Amino acid sequence: MEVYFNQCDTSIVGGRNFQLNLCKTSLIAFIDDDVTLHGYVFAGILNVLRSLPIAAVGVPSFIGQTDVLSNHGLVLLLW
Repeated sequence: MEVYFNQCDTSIVGGRNFQLNLCKTSLIAFIDDDVTLHGYVFAGILNVLRSLPIAAVGVPSFIGQTDVLSNHGLVLLLW
């Protein structure tokens, strides 16, 4: 694991652009700090990316381990 500190543009967009510039893989995941993932989320996202000609997949955020949608939070995986 490598840790980098963004000391330039510290906005959300600036942080994500900073991470994209450092990424060395074909996939990158952005997960909000108030999101908790349960189950096989990444496997499901990978299946979608492999089966459809798209570049990004977002998934909704649920409250706890319920089926109740949160009004914030998003996981975005870029291909």
